[in-house]
Amino acid sequence: MFARTACAAKYSRWPLRGAPSLGLLSLIALLGIVAGCTTNVASISPTSVSSAGPAFKMTVLGSGFSSSSAVQWNGSNRSTTYVSATELLAQINAADIATSGSASITVTNPNGSSGTSGGTSNAKTVSIVTPPVDATTYRIDPAHDGAVTFTSSVRFPSAPAWQVNLGAGAPSNIVIAHSRVFVTTATSTGSQLVALDLATGATAWGPSAIAGAAGAAAGVAYDNGQIFVAQANFNGSTLYAYDADTGALNWSTPLGAAAPGAPTAADGMVFVITAGNATLDAVDEATGALAWQRSLSASGGTPAVTADGVYVAATSSGCSAIDLRPATGEIIWNSSAGTGSCPQADAATPAAANQLVYLPTSSGTAIFSAEAGSGSGALADSLPAAFTSSSAYFGGSSNLDAVSLSNDGVQWTFNGDNQLDTSPILVSDQAHDRYVLTGSSLGHVYAVDATSGSQVWMQALSGKVEQLAAGDGWLLVVVETGNDSAGTLTAYTIAANQ
Repeated sequence: MFARTACAAKYSRWPLRGAPSLGLLSLIALLGIVAGCTTNVASISPTSVSSAGPAFKMTVLGSGFSSSSAVQWNGSNRSTTYVSATELLAQINAADIATSGSASITVTNPNGSSGTSGGTSNAKTVSIVTPPVDATTYRIDPAHDGAVTFTSSVRFPSAPAWQVNLGAGAPSNIVIAHSRVFVTTATSTGSQLVALDLATGATAWGPSAIAGAAGAAAGVAYDNGQIFVAQANFNGSTLYAYDADTGALNWSTPLGAAAPGAPTAADGMVFVITAGNATLDAVDEATGALAWQRSLSASGGTPAVTADGVYVAATSSGCSAIDLRPATGEIIWNSSAGTGSCPQADAATPAAANQLVYLPTSSGTAIFSAEAGSGSGALADSLPAAFTSSSAYFGGSSNLDAVSLSNDGVQWTFNGDNQLDTSPILVSDQAHDRYVLTGSSLGHVYAVDATSGSQVWMQALSGKVEQLAAGDGWLLVVVETGNDSAGTLTAYTIAANQ
């Protein structure tokens, strides 16, 4: 509704007793318009960003906005795009979030035009936080860039800190957060979720049974003190939220379709793709309410999420990358890779790094600008990968390749035992030491110098290495030890004082 019309509607609901004079009616109408059209900020997205991150667009939702409205960062105007009387977009600069702290977000209507009052709105606060050191979702972080930076030096131990038998059933992705390890394992009646103490491996709570279809573990994500699990069941799928401290179920939300990918949780929202109906669901973390839903011909996988975008792979035109606004689900851009098709299930997961989106295709990896969606080249290797600003590290083809992002050239190749097949992880420290972690089907775990490709550490475990996770100074390794997918979880301390 147009802003002046909305104000008039409010005025028209006032009860009139008797017949006021024309002057009084005019005054009442004027007051009604001014009061009803005062600029108000209801919410902002994101509400939290990592310090020293890239520039981004902030979504501001509220009322009383006009084409002359300006979003302010600590009282200073930022470049503002008017979307509607209830939505504005503001360009936030990298310099604004260079250091940790907070900022006040307001909207000003300097001219009071288009039926709005002048002045400045109420304020909302955005937090600028130290980049996390946890592994909160599939591929380490919501962007799925496969990389984490610790706050102390990385050192590789001669022996594990602890080892836990996970029992039968394939495990999910591993979450390391809240000083705990969270993982699900598949059962004959669905999945079970367990929380382990990160320091000792002792069970903190669980296992908690999650009813559903047998055969695959449910994907796991963490944000703001809650664990989110997307479980397939016979009538579709369900998203669950558990208290990370106690394991208590906070809420559950039916998603309406089968085959959910692992969820991504960020900034108060949980995003899940259900391949059964090719739909992306956004769910409010606090209440479990469905915030928005989009049918996108999604081929599966897990959405990559940044401060100003939700990125998915879709099959509407060959293989395409789609960028959606996290707060509203509006499509920002939809760009086709031109050739090739999208992979299915987990392999359809894109990555966001270096203000670019990396899209998995059947012919390699297509690259797009994260802001505009314009094509930015391609890489011959296929995701998943771990990213720095200049290199990508690809595994899964019996060896580990370091590839230049500028020309797609191979910088080095590490062979190990020639059976490397896990998704690589990049760990860095404040001294700018960088190591790529990988595992093999023969039970070996390697750390490789990210610059030279030389081996710096190796551990031999009994069984096939299924997956790795690194977070909060720890490396977690899942090894399959039986034909029933039974496995063990082995933990190494690789950085202290996180």
